[in-house]
Amino acid sequence: MDTLSLPRLQARSRREALFHLHGYRQRVAVSGATLTELNDKIHAFLYESALHDDDSPVMKGQTGPSSAGEIQTVILHQKDAWARNAIDEDYFNWIAEDPLAGMFVWFHFLEEGENNHDDDTDIDRWTSVYELNIPFPDTPEDRLLALQNLFDTSDVSLKQKIRLCNKLRREWMREKTQLRQQFRFLFREQDINDAGIRAVTEYAGDILRTSFDYNVYSATACQLAIPCMYYFSDKENRELVLHKMRRIYAIKKYQCKNQHKKTVTLLLEPEIRTRLEEIAMIRGVSVHKLISHWVLLHYGQLKK
Repeated sequence: MDTLSLPRLQARSRREALFHLHGYRQRVAVSGATLTELNDKIHAFLYESALHDDDSPVMKGQTGPSSAGEIQTVILHQKDAWARNAIDEDYFNWIAEDPLAGMFVWFHFLEEGENNHDDDTDIDRWTSVYELNIPFPDTPEDRLLALQNLFDTSDVSLKQKIRLCNKLRREWMREKTQLRQQFRFLFREQDINDAGIRAVTEYAGDILRTSFDYNVYSATACQLAIPCMYYFSDKENRELVLHKMRRIYAIKKYQCKNQHKKTVTLLLEPEIRTRLEEIAMIRGVSVHKLISHWVLLHYGQLKK
């Protein structure tokens, strides 16, 4: 192999690199890999297969190593295959712009049987999410890349790929407002409550019996997965489940917020308690906040 002057197959994007590396998914570490690293893997795997695999197209009927010219033929075939199978990047813009949309589409493909495809689409020709180089993408960027790889490597026509992508976009546009409204408690604050997200995720995994298995690691990925688990589940009484999710999150959020506070019991005369409640109502705060405010306000004025 070292004696041959071998041409290189240079992918111009991580998306294209994953297409060329699809057959080597068990041996490719994608997360965190740069385009340069992926191109190096393409070079190594392509020539290892071409020079040493008896089933390789360039080796059939040969008894010795293939020439650089014959490998060039393989490269041209690979480039041609990429051009035939890749739909335009613009079809994925709506997924790239919204992390929740990306998770929504990912859950579509997690469903067993792929019931969301058009009737005339042969579902067996679509790549399974478990056959990708990124089987459980934990970031929106990796999730988009995995979805693009799923479309790129599926053995269906460009027309079918575009039709399915547009169909998923229409469904998302129809459902996104209600879904965000139902789960606004998860997205209301900029900093998510990790413990609350984990608790809701555990409950959702136990209650929302779905036809797929989804592994999540980061709290951010869990936050996006919970609404999708709810939407795609066939669980009855889903409103009760949603109410339980809200309550679980609220309890965990309260516990985390007050975990360092001590409980103090005050014995108040009924008249004093009534006046405190009236003042708190006028101020629009709780009695607890009212007492805390007065203590902090007057503490510095006390004589030592």
